[in-house]
Amino acid sequence: MDVASLLHRQIYKNKDSSEGILYLISNDLKLDKHLIETIYQKQWKVDVFHKNIKYNTLLA
Repeated sequence: MDVASLLHRQIYKNKDSSEGILYLISNDLKLDKHLIETIYQKQWKVDVFHKNIKYNTLLA
């Protein structure tokens, strides 16, 4: 099954000045690259929060 999707490549700098590449993909064709990045940043915070809860409560 073919599904239309958007692919966005984000290049970023690490604390040690090395570069990294992050590929973000979405099937919502109405989004622009800035909104895709914003959604990813918010989701990343949620993922880190859940990871910390699991680690600190020994659920993982």
